[in-house]
Amino acid sequence: MTKQLIVATVLLITTSSCFASGWNDYQLDIGDGYRIYRCNSIEIGISRVRGNILTGDKSQVGPLQKYAITDDHIFAWHYGRSGWDIDQTKEYWFVIEKITDNVIGPVSREQFNELPEVIAGDPIDWQSPENPQAGLLALVPLGFLAAVIFIFYVVYQICYVSIDFIGRLFYEYLPGPETKTVGTIIKRIVIAAGILIPLVVFMTAMIVEANLPTADLHIGDGFRVYTPEKNYSMLLPAAGYHNTSSGRGRWDLAGPLQQYVSTDKYVFTKRCGKRFLDGRGQGEVSFVYNRPYEPDLSMEFFHVYLKDDKKSFGPIYREDFEARPEVKASQPLNWLDPPEPASELLWGVTGGIQFFGTGVIVFAFFYGWIIAIPMGLIALVRWCVKKKRFEESMQVVVEAKDD
Repeated sequence: MTKQLIVATVLLITTSSCFASGWNDYQLDIGDGYRIYRCNSIEIGISRVRGNILTGDKSQVGPLQKYAITDDHIFAWHYGRSGWDIDQTKEYWFVIEKITDNVIGPVSREQFNELPEVIAGDPIDWQSPENPQAGLLALVPLGFLAAVIFIFYVVYQICYVSIDFIGRLFYEYLPGPETKTVGTIIKRIVIAAGILIPLVVFMTAMIVEANLPTADLHIGDGFRVYTPEKNYSMLLPAAGYHNTSSGRGRWDLAGPLQQYVSTDKYVFTKRCGKRFLDGRGQGEVSFVYNRPYEPDLSMEFFHVYLKDDKKSFGPIYREDFEARPEVKASQPLNWLDPPEPASELLWGVTGGIQFFGTGVIVFAFFYGWIIAIPMGLIALVRWCVKKKRFEESMQVVVEAKDD
């Protein structure tokens, strides 16, 4: 029976790719505010960490194959695509200028090699994009296969026990071991542990994720504090993603939200400044939101939001902020800190356990009950054979007693 079970599982496991979508997707930080993104096997390219896609978003451009990084540029080599198929007969090359985010391309290999940026960067140290969690994800198919085989085995045991129970209703004697062997006890312990341990881990992951600090803290009256990651916090309307923190012209220097106050009529916010990390001066910041930066606590910017009509005033300096009548009327101000976001690793682990557990359960039980009928027939045949042998042995014992 074990051989048949493994064969059935291996045949059905080929359809598990429907649950694998998303397991191989990743975001790889390559420094200076850039990342490699993978949405699927076709859409692989380079983008800003929190900004625009720079390569890989054109209809004819396929997945990123190689990339190279210099002090001033990023070089990218893509295959082509035909619909949702990779076309390796076509190649597209790009050059990204870090200072301006200007993208040259797609161009051919010959045009790429003639670009002055490429000639200046020769020799080019090409690298292949790799999933940062590749080692961990390599275990996913093995874990999925082991879990599915185990659940198939549990389904078979349920089917066999059901037939055994029905048989006891019609027969007074049923073949079976008269004593429990060590192997039987170990088998039952393994089955019980195999059911209880994954269930406990799955439930624990659900409880932990439900109690993780939320990235969206609703503060009432149509506002929320959005903190998806460290050093990136802002005040947003409860519905939508429009940044209520103004970003006009020179005020692009205003950084993440540091504190906020919510009163009956107003919301006040205090933001720090930005210290840009890409070497450009502050005079080049106008309307550029995706440059890498770190918070500059030496600067302060304030906003005043009216809850009734959602109008805002700011960014303004502390002196102007404290002089406003809304602020004076709301004294004293009880400043609150935005919530600390949970680590991406914790979110990924808890979410991955739930996704993996749900996928295994749905897959295994869906296909498990499909094979439950032939498994049940096999179990019935085994039960009938054991019953017949038992009756023959009992007949031999009775004849021996008569003799």
